[in-house]
Amino acid sequence: MSDTLTADVIGRRVEVNGEHATVRFAGVVPPVAGPWLGVEWDNPERGKHDGSHEGTVYFKC
Repeated sequence: MSDTLTADVIGRRVEVNGEHATVRFAGVVPPVAGPWLGVEWDNPERGKHDGSHEGTVYFKC
């Protein structure tokens, strides 16, 4: 994922299945293949993670 694309999506508002969130991370999350988006859900009950994966913090949520 290019730096330009990453900068363009960070902070964008998104809607998934009627739920709203803000994009907080865009990039690679090893060992998973391909680019990922990390979002902060408007509903604090939604979501499974706090912005970290396997000990690496990608964003704070």
